[in-house]
Amino acid sequence: MMPLTVWDVVVVGLGPAGVSASIQLKREGFSVVAVEAEKIGGALNDASVIENLPVCGGAVQATEIVKKLETSIEAHRVGVVQDKIYKIQKKKEFFLVKGHQMVLRTKCVVIASGLVPKKYPDLAGGKNIFYRARDVGDVSGLTLAIIGGGDAAFDGALRFAESAEKVYVIVRERPKAIPQLVKRARENKKIQIFENTRIGKVSHKRRVEIQFDSGLTIRGDKLLVCVGKERDLTLIPPDLKRKLEGKKLIPQELCRGMYAAGDFLNPEARYISTAMGSGIQAALLATGYIRGE
Repeated sequence: MMPLTVWDVVVVGLGPAGVSASIQLKREGFSVVAVEAEKIGGALNDASVIENLPVCGGAVQATEIVKKLETSIEAHRVGVVQDKIYKIQKKKEFFLVKGHQMVLRTKCVVIASGLVPKKYPDLAGGKNIFYRARDVGDVSGLTLAIIGGGDAAFDGALRFAESAEKVYVIVRERPKAIPQLVKRARENKKIQIFENTRIGKVSHKRRVEIQFDSGLTIRGDKLLVCVGKERDLTLIPPDLKRKLEGKKLIPQELCRGMYAAGDFLNPEARYISTAMGSGIQAALLATGYIRGE
């Protein structure tokens, strides 16, 4: 547990937005501690290849970008602690950032905690049901079913098709993923796409069985559910939570001294470049707040 002191800034989450914010704030000369519940990189830990980051000069493995983020954090000597933040309280002169292992006092907070997966109706996670690609594990020689039609579903299909025996992608209507991903999936002989498909029932005892309304049943060893993501607003103060519930777009300044960044700020634009830019902007807003500008 870290000593109870007053930090200039606590950054919640170390995806691309949180890393960018933390580094900028350190460069401004502030005392910064970043809190990460799992691994640096955030949603990058669920991705395979990144192609839309111009500075990389083309396609690059997501793991390589994660390594660069880790190196940058170390190079700028950002203090990092591993904990899950469950509540942020605003006091008169500071914020209390409460985790399961520690409580931090800070003048300012940057929330870059990303998003949480939406759950499929009546389908909890389990031994062979997963909501994040990073949790699926080894699929060598196995059959994987994926529910979803967005980038995450098709990126996951291409990623796991490298080792799986078969990958099914089940899309409620038509694919919403970018055309390049869909085209590659269609061309991959290991991937079978079911479009305009309604699921009637999913059972998962020893194996996963998915029954379509049409009467067709497919079977697999594991199931990855990619039906969207949403903000987890439970950590912010209740009055602020009520104001933000149901909103697609929220202000970057949630209240004086508390700023949003990354996917938490804009769930509709889940790109590394926009996340990094919003992280820098959050850091600049925090800088102005601390200095009274």
